[in-house]
Amino acid sequence: LQYYSAERQPPRELLLPLALEDADLLGERLAELREGPVALLTPQRGKRMQLMHMATTNARQIFAERERKEQSWETLAAALQARVRIDRRPEVIECLDISNLQGKQAVGSLVCFVHGEQAAGRYRHYRIRSQDTPDDYAMMGEVLDRRLARGIERDDLPDLLLLDGGKGQLQVAVAAVARAGLEGRIDLVAIAKEKAEEGEKLFRPGRKNPILLPAHSPVLLFLMRIRDEAHRFGITFHRRLRGREQLTSRLDAIDGIGPKRKQQLLRTLGSLRKVMEADLETLAAVDGIGPELARQIHTSLHGDEHGAG
Repeated sequence: LQYYSAERQPPRELLLPLALEDADLLGERLAELREGPVALLTPQRGKRMQLMHMATTNARQIFAERERKEQSWETLAAALQARVRIDRRPEVIECLDISNLQGKQAVGSLVCFVHGEQAAGRYRHYRIRSQDTPDDYAMMGEVLDRRLARGIERDDLPDLLLLDGGKGQLQVAVAAVARAGLEGRIDLVAIAKEKAEEGEKLFRPGRKNPILLPAHSPVLLFLMRIRDEAHRFGITFHRRLRGREQLTSRLDAIDGIGPKRKQQLLRTLGSLRKVMEADLETLAAVDGIGPELARQIHTSLHGDEHGAG
């Protein structure tokens, strides 16, 4: 009953490994959810019994894999805590990367790992509000202030915050944590990219020299994986921004498309992507566009696909 609902309706037959005492009541409830009969069967032989054996085998494999992952994470978490000398167990790790597109459209990209696994639902992008010119330290400080304030409000602060950079970025994070009144509640680590043969360097507050781990260290490889995921997340966002900017520029270059008509296109069709995908008839139906201007828009965005010939 925890699995099935009106949206996720039960099947016509449910195979069970053993008979249930309250099978009649359970069957009635499942029938209500399905809006039709549901048979609860306990097979003893035949094809249904083979299906039960397959389900049991699959379940055992799933639980064994889950247990293996949990044990692997237990080992890695303990090693990370010891080797990087952090105070708390890093069950939730977030990593922040600051990037910009040729000095513009600066954004903070935050990724999250829970129990060693990516938690994509907790990824966030932060548009930089306060800086018109690139200043990594100031931009990182702004994003951290916003993230920590939200974390206090929603009670979802990470155990470990990983910064892409060196001592400078680490000091920015230390100051942001102090401003938020969170000293001692979040561990901070900065990871600096490899230069020449020096290897990756890890920096911790209050420690003058970096922590140097072997290149094959599972702890270092795990932290690098998180840092690289933050890079990837930022690059993907910038590609979308660049594509949107290019499409906007192409719209602006069309005679007869001013700010009002551009807004009307976006308001009616929903997004720049939808404008790009729209056919002539859809474009012409937008208030203030019409067939002739629709042809100009379509030709500008796609080339002369519908020209003569």
